[in-house]
Amino acid sequence: MRIHQMANVSKALSFLEKKTDEPLQSIGNEDIVDGNVKLTLGLIWIIIYRFQIQHIANTMTDIYPSLLNDINSMVDAKQALLRWVRLQLEDYSDIIPPIQDFHRSWKTGIAFAALIHRHDPDIL
Repeated sequence: MRIHQMANVSKALSFLEKKTDEPLQSIGNEDIVDGNVKLTLGLIWIIIYRFQIQHIANTMTDIYPSLLNDINSMVDAKQALLRWVRLQLEDYSDIIPPIQDFHRSWKTGIAFAALIHRHDPDIL
């Protein structure tokens, strides 16, 4: 029933607001229950960003201690993820051009394939 769906989504959104310490101003339980694709995808991005990408930014100095100054000066976790991708793909510089962003650099799919190959060469 709709009332139960609304209550469940409301609880989930409240939980996310507490975990992220930020209000989810533009996303309400009605949007999710009614199937607003744009806002639902935005919420998914917030979840990925807060619980995955930001984790990478926070732990990169453990993996790459030489990046300590870079991490401290980075504006956000997205930049940290971009730096991580660049480090992962250094060995593929003869195959792909340098990664500049998460848009143009990924259009051909070669960078994505190289990243997969870097972590599991048997897949590709």
